[in-house]
Amino acid sequence: MAQKLEKVKPGDLITSAFMNALLTQLESLEDRVAALEGSTQPDQTVKITGFEFKTNPLRVGHQLTVKGQNFSVPSELNNVTIGGVKVTDFALSGGENQLGFVIPELTGLSESGSSVVVEVSNAKGKDSDTLNVSPKVVVPHGNIQVLYKIPPVVVGSLNIESAKSYIFTFDVKAIASQQGNYTLTPSVTGAPSWTAELLEDNGDTVRASNVITLPANPTTGEIRSIRVRLKIPAAQANGTAGTLRLTVTENTPGTGVTPGNAQFIVTVGQPPPTPDNRVRIMLESAQNGAVIGTGENTNKIMFKRGQVGIVGLSLEFSVGGNFNVSTAVKNPTGWTVGETDSTVFVMGKPTQGQTSKQTILAEFTAGQTAAETEMYVLIKGWVEGTQDPINIRYAQTIGVVA
Repeated sequence: MAQKLEKVKPGDLITSAFMNALLTQLESLEDRVAALEGSTQPDQTVKITGFEFKTNPLRVGHQLTVKGQNFSVPSELNNVTIGGVKVTDFALSGGENQLGFVIPELTGLSESGSSVVVEVSNAKGKDSDTLNVSPKVVVPHGNIQVLYKIPPVVVGSLNIESAKSYIFTFDVKAIASQQGNYTLTPSVTGAPSWTAELLEDNGDTVRASNVITLPANPTTGEIRSIRVRLKIPAAQANGTAGTLRLTVTENTPGTGVTPGNAQFIVTVGQPPPTPDNRVRIMLESAQNGAVIGTGENTNKIMFKRGQVGIVGLSLEFSVGGNFNVSTAVKNPTGWTVGETDSTVFVMGKPTQGQTSKQTILAEFTAGQTAAETEMYVLIKGWVEGTQDPINIRYAQTIGVVA
């Protein structure tokens, strides 16, 4: 506590002791005022107060804003490092309270994110803080090609009918710089009551997921066969048509892979569209150990285990030429492909607007391990008088009964 001075009365002498005490109190007051003024001066040192970013997780290549105090302006006057890597390119929005930049390439980051140190220093000092950064997502580049590849073998008629379903096979070809996940989207337009669904690679089961994975192959591409079942309800008048489409997209955010699709029109009362309509196939009969399915097995050929089943097929040609027919099974486990008659034959050129018919019989046997799959019928040959080749494959679902 400061010494209390006695008041001076008129006529009193002002002594040296009084003056010295007054000066001492003035000096003390000055010291206290200076101390108070010093305590209210703002902090002039560099300080990081937080981070701002728009993506989660934060990755290499993303924009980061460092919030803080006393950063130098322009931003380039600050020495900024992240994960020990110097930042050299700053956003124009920088100021004394923020620094913006794209996170440079950092090594050793885990996919789940790694803690890295951000440090800012300038003539006013330095400060640092940590944040979590994940590695950069490298997007694939390329394109997707979707081709309608295998038409169905129709049952009992060459034409599309109501209350039946038909399986069409597409080839999805991904020409991409890296492995990717691809979403398959089947759809039908123009016929609101018709539906399309993806099937597993074998059998009649609806595909559990509409996403497939294809490896990188930027040169020749990777191909996956995709089966789509078109279901046509009852009471559809001849001429009713729907457009069946399969669209394929790659799923990486910001992907550089161009989507692909294929589409065609299916019309009730007309043959199913084919990649090559010069040859059409119809299932005429199933004998011995084979029957044409009914109910939930409609449009399938069902085979009794251990018995030879004979399938009768009608081939309709709109051109003449030399042809070869062969049969195979997509998933051969447990199946035996027997003889096929008339494997090599010559078809005369039919009258304009007409077709020529060739009937063949093919044998198949379902063993104990055989499961539902597809029978393939392959027709190869040359059109009469030309070098124009024919190479057509049809597919028909086959199953097993006790």
